[in-house]
Amino acid sequence: MFESPSIDGWSFLLLLSGIACFGVFTWGARAHFVRDRTAVAMHALFLLSLAGMAVFLFALWRAPAADWRRAVGFCLHLLAIVLFGWAVLATRQNRPALAFAGDRPDHLFRSGPYAYMRHPFYTSYLLFWLGCALGASSVILMILFPALTAIYTVAAVGEERDFSRSAIHAEYEAFRRETGFFWPKLRLARRQP
Repeated sequence: MFESPSIDGWSFLLLLSGIACFGVFTWGARAHFVRDRTAVAMHALFLLSLAGMAVFLFALWRAPAADWRRAVGFCLHLLAIVLFGWAVLATRQNRPALAFAGDRPDHLFRSGPYAYMRHPFYTSYLLFWLGCALGASSVILMILFPALTAIYTVAAVGEERDFSRSAIHAEYEAFRRETGFFWPKLRLARRQP
């Protein structure tokens, strides 16, 4: 007889936060980011994300994990949602292009999370997938996480290349020196002579 596993409190919270994150990110791809066309790489990323989400849901349902892992995954999901929302608020007046668009940017974001990092949307995706991998204790998701990190890095480097070829390249170069890539730049106090 097939017996379905029960979902405990942390598992249920992780399930809700995972679905909420994925839903918010999907909304962003459809409604927030500007896109004239969707690049093939973006379609592939979406399919990989759907597969990753299916693995997450299955692993959450079938694989046991310690409560601390579920709690950490849940917290990472909440952090991802907050960061994503903060980045949306910072870009709502002049929405950015969808990943892999290859557009020449004409605007530089400096408010909200952009005051600390250059690619907060990708950072929110990384926090989400790390939360999925840790919270679900899935080997497949542990392999998927570095693969997605590589894809987001390629997209971000491409966007930085687009900035370097744009009319605002000098302004972007100064901004790049002041901020971190995916994570805030660590600023060590300098000693006065």
